Amino acid sequence: MIKFKKKLLFITNNIKKSFKNSFNYKGRSPRSEFWILQIFSIIFTSVVIFIFTEIETYTLDKTQNSIFMNFGTELDKGLSGDDLMKKYEKQLDIYLNLVFYFSYAIFLFPLLSLTVRRLHDFGKSGYVLILFLMISVPLEIIDLKKGWIADDTNLTYFWYALNIVWLLYLSQKSDKRKNKYGPVPKY
Repeated sequence: MIKFKKKLLFITNNIKKSFKNSFNYKGRSPRSEFWILQIFSIIFTSVVIFIFTEIETYTLDKTQNSIFMNFGTELDKGLSGDDLMKKYEKQLDIYLNLVFYFSYAIFLFPLLSLTVRRLHDFGKSGYVLILFLMISVPLEIIDLKKGWIADDTNLTYFWYALNIVWLLYLSQKSDKRKNKYGPVPKY
């Protein structure tokens, strides 16, 4: 029980530290701090999307209408759930993307600054992040226009591969000694 409390305290302290240093682009950050915030942001965003879909489903079941989409008239016509999904697939995709991006926006500045400090930790400039964003963001915008549901274009696969390579790049070992970005960070 004591080990669990120590780990939980370590995780919460890292998350607090990441948010506190949201606009600090100097110094270094260890892998643990980077990964804790990455995983927490993914879990948080997934929970928000799950809650959104559950509220939508509950509202649709109880009131025969959606909070965001007008299914009421369609249900009166006798359309099935599958037919509704086909008809409103693009609109649902847009709402899910909006929910995802608004919930992920909470982590934008902490993740950007943490990524720069993470790059500094193994001796790379923070400008590498700008290069990555110059490639990744336009691909993401193109992907948003096409939609995520049933989208299997080569561009989408390239975007996923690019992000996997980026995360692997950020997983490099820290410099064991002081580098030009500062001393070895305390864990």
